[in-house]
Amino acid sequence: MDVAELLARAVEQVPATAVGEAGVTATDVREYLEINELEVALQFLADLYDGWRPTTQWWDLLIAAADLMWLADIATWCRWGRWESMHGIVRAEVRLIPPSEGGRTTAIPGQGVLRPLWDIGRRTAAGALPRAEPQTVTTARSPPTV
Repeated sequence: MDVAELLARAVEQVPATAVGEAGVTATDVREYLEINELEVALQFLADLYDGWRPTTQWWDLLIAAADLMWLADIATWCRWGRWESMHGIVRAEVRLIPPSEGGRTTAIPGQGVLRPLWDIGRRTAAGALPRAEPQTVTTARSPPTV
């Protein structure tokens, strides 16, 4: 099976209501497939996991396409998504505090170098509620603990 066929099969499984973080839908992915923009279509598909529960078979299609295109980072992301589909995840909303209010002043290293330290009690290290309004909101994903 070639890459275009793998991606076409994957996009057929995405619900019409699924919208990626950048506002991309399955319709957008189909348009990219029609003009043979396979890498863009794959990247958009890999970001269309919110709002529905993708199956491991769906992730397998994306992994196979990424492997055929030699896109190791996307393949790794999709393997992680497949693992989450099998085992579940815990989602947490993360709010970044500006440096002027005590937030980070340096970048967070990528590729899993920094282990996250969670403060689920909405308190600072000193025990007070954070005073700054959130500047950025994103979703952090972590495997469930037993």
